[in-house]
Amino acid sequence: DPNASLCSLAKTATKSVPSVGRFARSSTTSQVSRIAVWDMDAVFPAINRTLDAMNSSQDVFGFQLVDLSVPLGVWDINEGEKVSYLWAERLADRLQRMPMELGAEVMACVTRHWMRDDNWLNLYGWWPTNHRPPIVFFSIAGFDELPSEGPETDRAIANAAVTALAGFYGGIDAHNQSKTCPMWSNDGRDFKHLIGKEEFDAASRKLLKSKLGAKFGALEKLLKTFL
Repeated sequence: DPNASLCSLAKTATKSVPSVGRFARSSTTSQVSRIAVWDMDAVFPAINRTLDAMNSSQDVFGFQLVDLSVPLGVWDINEGEKVSYLWAERLADRLQRMPMELGAEVMACVTRHWMRDDNWLNLYGWWPTNHRPPIVFFSIAGFDELPSEGPETDRAIANAAVTALAGFYGGIDAHNQSKTCPMWSNDGRDFKHLIGKEEFDAASRKLLKSKLGAKFGALEKLLKTFL
């Protein structure tokens, strides 16, 4: 029962303590922007292999897996409706110093639980305004077809990372225009979009290229990593 599992996490978690140290110099020395990746529910057993491939496909972002404990007070548990949400702002607030402690520019967190923020329920992705705190989230709740590993999962992780990092660095929101763009909101959780070939639409490309420079080129390479 996912709700029971979530409640258990909320009761037993203590504080956020990384089980790994700062980024290994040998794995990320050539990258400029270090991204700590937290598979919050340990649902991707081969994610290290996925991140290695993402690192090899470009030389701007360095992705490295970290393992943290879920802090208290970050769940919105509605027993009446039998829905439990990870509350993005609450978790981001409790982890706001963690990227700096890990030596990362951004921390990217993926959860299997439904997610909300202060205003919306059932969020697909979340990133802060004004880059503070430097933490982004992505929820795979509702994607029951997604296997724990394999080519489809590799594409899903890369696509989700591009969406969150483009939104974070570019300071832009998701849109409802082109369905093949990483910034498409995908409110209906279309599985084909999650695992499919994505490319930035003209409007997003123009805006992000001018803002991000080399980072934008790296994001485009990440979208092609597992094609």
